[in-house]
Amino acid sequence: MTGSNNTLWILIISFFSAYLAFILALMALNIFMGKRLLVERRLARMQIVTKENNIVKKPRKSKSTKRSDRRFGQVLAGELQSAGIMMRAEEFATFWLVLGFVPSGLLALFTTNYFIAGAAALLGIAGPPLYVRKQKKKRVIAFENQLGDALVTMCNCLRSGLTLTQAFENIASEMDEPISKEFARLCNEVKYGSTLEKALVSMAERIGSDDLELTVTAINIQRQAGGNLSEILSSISETIKARVKLKSDIRVATATGRASGIVIGVLPIALGLLIFLVNPDYIISFVESDIGKVLLGIGAVMEILGFMMIKKILTIKY
Repeated sequence: MTGSNNTLWILIISFFSAYLAFILALMALNIFMGKRLLVERRLARMQIVTKENNIVKKPRKSKSTKRSDRRFGQVLAGELQSAGIMMRAEEFATFWLVLGFVPSGLLALFTTNYFIAGAAALLGIAGPPLYVRKQKKKRVIAFENQLGDALVTMCNCLRSGLTLTQAFENIASEMDEPISKEFARLCNEVKYGSTLEKALVSMAERIGSDDLELTVTAINIQRQAGGNLSEILSSISETIKARVKLKSDIRVATATGRASGIVIGVLPIALGLLIFLVNPDYIISFVESDIGKVLLGIGAVMEILGFMMIKKILTIKY
């Protein structure tokens, strides 16, 4: 009878783990696609092509068409490239599924502690997309910190008589990653037959930086309408450097709030682990009781809500 009950519990946990994985996958897809689609819509408004000496707007696709064209594998591959993670989408998805189900299944099978197994499943499912998002954000910040100096380099190259493509090659060879790698990829796309405008738009979509979007839009408009590109890039460089300084000042001003949120969020978990080390029977009896499970669930929900509220307060849009 006990064996059949354990099997039933394992099946129930597996079902809810699969359901949770599906929900989290949809949430991750929404997170991945949100800003990318926003960048595509912005660039689609500004992209212009010249045909037979007439300037015509590029036909726009409907939102439904864009969403249907963006497969989950393509979005995931783009996010991995943006985060600088050298894995294919299939490899990452396999690793994601293994990390989400194998540890939790083994814990449920050998320890019969379904609370710990569920927590392991939750961590395994939510961990990889959060890591990708963190790495992408870190890489975008590093890219934006280098973009102002890259624009100054481009201005100097243009004033010395070099072409725009040669200026991009100079950035790819002289500057550090991640901006050197992205501009090297842009130059390779141009060498293999892509137009410069299309390669710039592709890089802006891949990086997802507002500063780079501003730069790409200015370059594409200048190539169609004319003007002094070095002066335009010099002005944009000053704007980007001012924005980077503003972002740094905001991060410094909100550092105390972020540290307080981390301390308050980690404190209950650390206190529970400390009590478990001092008196394991006390925590085990609490977890095994019905009221303890209910209180733990309420505490977990309140922890998540508190984290989301603190993040919302400290996130400043500019």
